[in-house]
Amino acid sequence: MLKRFHKAEQGNVAIVFALSLVPMTAFAGAAVDYSRAGSLRNKLQTATDAAALGAAVSTNVSTDQQRTALAESLFKANGISGSSVYATMVGGKVVVTAAVAVKTTMMSLMQVPQIEVGTRSVAARALPGPPACVLALNNTVSGAISFSGTTDFKAVGCTVHSNSRSLQGISVSGVATVFAGGLCSAGGVSTNTTLTPEPRTNCPQISDPFRNLVSPSQRDAPTPITFRFSQVSRRRSHPAFIAAACPSRAVLPSSRALM
Repeated sequence: MLKRFHKAEQGNVAIVFALSLVPMTAFAGAAVDYSRAGSLRNKLQTATDAAALGAAVSTNVSTDQQRTALAESLFKANGISGSSVYATMVGGKVVVTAAVAVKTTMMSLMQVPQIEVGTRSVAARALPGPPACVLALNNTVSGAISFSGTTDFKAVGCTVHSNSRSLQGISVSGVATVFAGGLCSAGGVSTNTTLTPEPRTNCPQISDPFRNLVSPSQRDAPTPITFRFSQVSRRRSHPAFIAAACPSRAVLPSSRALM
């Protein structure tokens, strides 16, 4: 009988199939679990992308804390159950990181109860228009850039930019005329005339292009960039900064400047 049992080959396929059924089922279950995790990851990535982009371009916030809070709020609006989100500002960019744990089904039989899924999105608001040729660095002063009197200012191909968050970050008064490739203020714009192109407000602040140079003494540092009874025109194709190195402003009374 033992000899016959040793030489018998009947039922080998059934035995092999039975032994391989367990790993085959596990692999099939793992494929299903990974598919669910991949689908949720795509949803998570879409949510972080939208949150980072929405916060980066928003004009209704003025501080980094408000921008990151907005990013987290936009992400949570997607209602992804069990997810966590963290937003921060890095170099003027909105960085949104999110994570969620996907519970497994078949993989739990192999002691893998969940799959960790994470995504990260980075967005920054790009300034439309040409580069700045007039830049005021002070973050708070009113009238950081002021045009008054009979000033005739032309800066074709470049932008006038104020870092001041004041409601009058850029001020135009009197019968001054201003034409530039762009007008942008981190705060507001006060004007008694129609400006071309239309000024942009709540613009991101620009870093000091001369930050590596030695700063002037406080006594010699000029105060907000003011054009009074002046004619200024920019005629070259490359940007030239007018009095942008100091943290306050420069005064050009009764002057004519060609750049």
